[in-house]
Amino acid sequence: MGAALRRSHPDLDPHARPLRDRTGANRERPHVRRHEGVTSPPVGCRGLHHEGDSMSRSTRARGIAASLTALAVVGAAALSAAPAAASPGGAPAAASVAVQEPPLADRADFIFFPMTVFVDPVVKEAYYDYLKGFDVCLSNGYAVWEGEELDELQAAGCEFFIYRWFNGYYESELDPDNIYYGQFPHVQAIFHEINAHPEWLLNPGDPQSGSGAVYPAYFYDYMNPEFREFFVDAIVDRLDESGYNGVFFDYIGGWALPPQIIEHWNTIYPDTSYDEAAEGFLAELRAALGEDRRIFGNQAYRLPNAHDIYQHIDYDVTESYGTTFIWGAETDIYVEGAGMTHIFETFFRPWDGEAGYRSYIEWPRSVTAGQPVEFFEINYLQARYEPTGATAVVDGVEVPVFAPTKDRHAVYYGYALSSIMGIAPFASDWYSVVSGLDDVYFTDLGEPVEESYRELDDQVIRYFENGFVVVSRGTDGIVVEPDTSMIPAGATLWDSYASAPAQVEADGSVVIGPEIYEATGNAYPSGRVFLYAQGPAPACDVTLTGTHTGGLVVSEGITCLDGAAVKGGVTVEAGASLVATASTIRGGLTASGAASLTVTGTEIKGGVKITTTAGPVALTGNTITGATRISDNAGGVVLSGNTISGSLQCSGNLPAPSDGGDANRVTGAAHGQCGGW
Repeated sequence: MGAALRRSHPDLDPHARPLRDRTGANRERPHVRRHEGVTSPPVGCRGLHHEGDSMSRSTRARGIAASLTALAVVGAAALSAAPAAASPGGAPAAASVAVQEPPLADRADFIFFPMTVFVDPVVKEAYYDYLKGFDVCLSNGYAVWEGEELDELQAAGCEFFIYRWFNGYYESELDPDNIYYGQFPHVQAIFHEINAHPEWLLNPGDPQSGSGAVYPAYFYDYMNPEFREFFVDAIVDRLDESGYNGVFFDYIGGWALPPQIIEHWNTIYPDTSYDEAAEGFLAELRAALGEDRRIFGNQAYRLPNAHDIYQHIDYDVTESYGTTFIWGAETDIYVEGAGMTHIFETFFRPWDGEAGYRSYIEWPRSVTAGQPVEFFEINYLQARYEPTGATAVVDGVEVPVFAPTKDRHAVYYGYALSSIMGIAPFASDWYSVVSGLDDVYFTDLGEPVEESYRELDDQVIRYFENGFVVVSRGTDGIVVEPDTSMIPAGATLWDSYASAPAQVEADGSVVIGPEIYEATGNAYPSGRVFLYAQGPAPACDVTLTGTHTGGLVVSEGITCLDGAAVKGGVTVEAGASLVATASTIRGGLTASGAASLTVTGTEIKGGVKITTTAGPVALTGNTITGATRISDNAGGVVLSGNTISGSLQCSGNLPAPSDGGDANRVTGAAHGQCGGW
């Protein structure tokens, strides 16, 4: 898991890292509020070297990673005054109706953040406010938050954990000149003290590697009472000094020990297993910490005595069950500002198969059911490289230019998988820093309304009080036919991925995917979250229907076109808003400095030019004849399912425009941020 982790990822092993339900009797954490009715899983970390305030959750996430992510956000200002229509019996309304975005939850359960926050000011600025929305805030490595920053983060609700490898320490951690470990003399002092007592180690003077130990390491002898007492005291002292809430043990128990170390243990302690000795140590540590401090394990569900271990720890976690940074395809592409670059794509674990997600998850869920621990799931991301529309010449050959963005496909796939199983996940951006921040973790799905998920031929779906999640079982596109009996009357489906009303077909279905990664040409499975949006937006100041002859100037307030036919151009001036639904505009649409724009199911002849909009811009399902220019907008841009007969130019928008998973059809050239559409 991060800079100080000890292992390689054995995740392709079908018995590597399962997760758990949160339906067990969880130990109460008096100073942190948990979401109820969720079921969750666990993570591993040691082998690789990865290096409640008043701000709204969506504002926090958008401001954080705008430079590296494309969060297509449509805010409440860009809403229609028309009621949210619904078919009889709760069928979802068509996407031509704009409704209020469902509110996000105030808090999320779990985050695994990169240690880079302590060395890179840009990363720190990105994460600092985002962290405040999470209850359990985990990282790896020895650096910690301090002073007023720690006070502020904990006051917001974060629990933090000092890091310790449960099994031992690397030989390199004794070296004061080591570029990383030398920064933490207090930790090195502990290891030097242990090293000075060879009877406290299983392999004194003989550092060994294997399994979870990537490099030569020394391993603790948990049968030695003097060692246990020293280690307990060292952890308590460090928690007192740091002000942290608990300790995280990477690779808890003996499952990741090198086989030769296990063999040696069994030789010298034939009557007591390593994991039994580990449980005894944890019991002593729990007694010393009391109930107010936390113990976070890593993949304790793997242990044969997991139920005994769970009586002493509070949290457990898995890694890489849904997505991860290894095993994905590799290729060479031209990256903007970097030239030809060898890249890796995020690996998506499929639902089915011996090494599929469903198979993986059953083990941890069965082990943890009814146990007094909370389980989480950590996935990993690579950056996703999207074409910029520019080209470069390499060895005489013209090639497309790509730029790194967030892999939101992976974020949503992992989130949907975990939600189906009732688990709180987080997709870590250790390998694409500041590209993992997303509002999806604050989604308020509510309680499940069925005992389990529905497994259909090509998709898996689970319904909740406030919406449903769905994943595809393959890499082809899927047609989701929502169960109308599950959807409240009058509700409109809100597509969280697109941050816009779902594009609902005439028969009530929603088409998803396929997801094609242009950099590699590979197809991925899909994961989506749909919420039930209720009620119309605030009333329009002016509503136009029927025919309007001549040009229309919107100079203030919110003007709505509802089935209107404007025989002339429409101009939206600074500070004003336009909501057009199922209308026609015969003279083009121009907006400069507008507050917001939502145009859905509308025919526009004469082109579109939208610049410097302060709030959200959403153009969905429109037919546009003429050049389309979208530039320098600051509130999020969604261009989804449009047919544009002309060129498309996007530039300077922050964040970059998104198609929300519903591609636009552009007959002319597409340039800039919309290049390749």
